[in-house]
Amino acid sequence: MHGFAPTTAPNPSPTAELVAPGELLLNKDGFGCTACHGIKDTPPYATFEFAAPKFDHVFDRIRKEYYTRWMWNPTRVEHRYRMPIYATPEERITLQDEILDGDADAQFEAMWHYLQSIAR
Repeated sequence: MHGFAPTTAPNPSPTAELVAPGELLLNKDGFGCTACHGIKDTPPYATFEFAAPKFDHVFDRIRKEYYTRWMWNPTRVEHRYRMPIYATPEERITLQDEILDGDADAQFEAMWHYLQSIAR
């Protein structure tokens, strides 16, 4: 109905060499995602007018295709949420150029592996 099949193939297991940079990117020294998103018993370090989903639930809630589309332009997917855009599809790089050479595709993949590694 929305362009995706009703089922998907299982995700491969998270890769250790991608989990570590994914964790770094999601935390305070990376994109600062943990300002709004908690992880397990660790609450977000800053709160705003809404509660963002905890990261340990994200992997179980969404498909990788949705996650990837979301990461490229969150407000295009859901305009009510205030999440920044980290990269543009034209440039395919982020400001975190010391992690995975700033390659947005590789960084988003690493963050997905980290999310998978912490899923309940």
